[in-house]
Amino acid sequence: MNELLIYFISTFLFSLFSFKFLLKNNSSLLKIYDIPDERKIHDKKILKIGGIGILFSSLFVLCIYRIINEEEFLKMSLIEGQVMVATIFLCLGGVVDDIIGINAPKKLFFQLIAIFLIMKSGFIISLGTNIYINSFVTVAFYILVINSMNLIDGIVGLSATLLLLFIFSILIISSCMPLLDSKYYILVVIFIGSLASFLFLNYPPAKIFLGDTGSQMLGWIVAVSIVYLTSFFEFGYQKIYLLSLISLPFYDVIFVMIKRFIVREDSFLNKLVGVTRPDQNHIHHLLLKNNFSTQKSLIYLSSFYLLCLLIAILPIYLNSYYLPVFFLVLIFNIAFRLFFELKEQKA
Repeated sequence: MNELLIYFISTFLFSLFSFKFLLKNNSSLLKIYDIPDERKIHDKKILKIGGIGILFSSLFVLCIYRIINEEEFLKMSLIEGQVMVATIFLCLGGVVDDIIGINAPKKLFFQLIAIFLIMKSGFIISLGTNIYINSFVTVAFYILVINSMNLIDGIVGLSATLLLLFIFSILIISSCMPLLDSKYYILVVIFIGSLASFLFLNYPPAKIFLGDTGSQMLGWIVAVSIVYLTSFFEFGYQKIYLLSLISLPFYDVIFVMIKRFIVREDSFLNKLVGVTRPDQNHIHHLLLKNNFSTQKSLIYLSSFYLLCLLIAILPIYLNSYYLPVFFLVLIFNIAFRLFFELKEQKA
């Protein structure tokens, strides 16, 4: 426990120093800014190096840990290597998007490469015996979750806070399921330390943003974790229930896509293409339209997600009530969204 605390503090301080250094010297180093437009809620350009900084700090401290403990520097299993390569491809797409900007199809190309690589390593959702259905469901799931964390990253601190809550829920679940080998706890603690330092500088008023690298990486961590969790359950309804652990970002993107499809007056094909076009109908937009401040929106959404997580982990402890809890969390998310939509309409 003391060792974990030491590495958390070390990573937090190193990450904080790195971010402060980049903020102080951004005129001569990285010039990766999030420029305000009609869809953004900030009114000045802000450095979007959060994802790059979290990734760099985590890897640096992990390397120091391996050197101190006299471990082979790049030693990893085949599966660990495949996951690492897949993650690199995903982050590479985010870095390219942060630096020069790329459109949705090119971003999807990097995501698909990463997804196919990690599916090759066995991270696939098995809902039955048909490999084609399983593959389709898995690819669709990865794309939706990766982009759900990207799309909900519309107010400062939200994506990172949601991931932090998700990680803690996984750690709680691991107390009754053999999810993590002891050696991975160091990696988790190092990542949490780096994420916490980012949140320190990202909390309103934000000094840095996650950027596409960060938001996609966060979505990737969530998606891979859920797919890995499905391997511990035998029945399809238990695997579907796991959506309750990522309820807020996942259902938000689903609801928004359904609304875009229904509202758009066009041919079926154009309506289908239109579901990917950005708008201001995400849950954080609804709170802002109802005159909630950025800080209050962050608190409300984080608190609601925490409530959903507390309910969602109960079936794992009780080994029962998977479907009732799944529907309960789904209904909560529908009611939460409808409440603010109706409130906006009455205003």
